[in-house]
Amino acid sequence: MKTKGQITIEFLITFAIVIMIFLIGIFIFEQRNLMNSISEEQWEGQETADNLARVINIVYLSDDNFAYTEFLRWDRGDIEVENSVIRVFGKKGYFYDAYVIPESVVL
Repeated sequence: MKTKGQITIEFLITFAIVIMIFLIGIFIFEQRNLMNSISEEQWEGQETADNLARVINIVYLSDDNFAYTEFLRWDRGDIEVENSVIRVFGKKGYFYDAYVIPESVVL
């Protein structure tokens, strides 16, 4: 009888250790997954701001007979254009500035 109880306690301790290792692994995976999604959103915000700044600069440098079409999509937050700065905001806060350079262009 004592040996059967000893095996059960050893099994429970081993099982508890395996469960703890599993939970720690899930926690680490979830943290990295969250960091990757935030990094992806920041990258997309930076890319959107840069593309919008590029389009504004192209249109500014063009003449009157110029036609240009560009489709930009940012549905994760707001885009603010103020003076010569484009600011991109996401759901988790402020992301990126892109500068428009019409003041510094010399023709």
